[in-house]
Amino acid sequence: MITVLLAFDEKDSLLGQYFQLCAERAAQSVASSHPNNMIRIGSQILNSAFLTIKLNEVDNRFIFLAYSHGSPRELQGGEGRYLSVDDDLTKFKDSFFYTFSCDTAQDLAGVLLSKGCNSFIGYKSKVYIVTTYQEIFANCSNFGLLCFLKGNNISDSFNGMKQNITNQIDGIYATNYLVASVLRSNRESLTLHANDHSIDVNYYYKNRIESY
Repeated sequence: MITVLLAFDEKDSLLGQYFQLCAERAAQSVASSHPNNMIRIGSQILNSAFLTIKLNEVDNRFIFLAYSHGSPRELQGGEGRYLSVDDDLTKFKDSFFYTFSCDTAQDLAGVLLSKGCNSFIGYKSKVYIVTTYQEIFANCSNFGLLCFLKGNNISDSFNGMKQNITNQIDGIYATNYLVASVLRSNRESLTLHANDHSIDVNYYYKNRIESY
């Protein structure tokens, strides 16, 4: 069984609907491919105290998914900051960290990996969507996760995610230059940080103690 912590800010005034769409699609992808322990953390409980409680309850390797606003040093949503470089990030040891949030690949990613996080897929600058094309953007946002759940290693999942965005750009460029340009900007911002690029989803079926 795979443990997944799913944080999403569905009540955000600007992007709440999109965050919820991405979270729902991510949950469906996990459920359809792997037995799982899904811990959902929505807007009303999206705070550092509740997240800490849930992290303390997890005693095995896990996948962490986040769909919310961000900044270089933190994830933001719900009642404010819910994850920061100033927190005890050793709780993310052995985790696969996957997020749609602005800027978090700048500082947060590096600190996470220094504390033992296996890998981080996210964005080094601002990311945007065109609200009337949410399906396309949600597909692009979650494609790397889908690749990973299908058995690709971290490096191949990241490369597949970038290639999928390129394919979407090529498919829509002639009819909607705005959407294509936003997708291109997001692709350029997309970043992978990893301590081990070869890890795949099977790693997350193993309990931490088995790795010692």
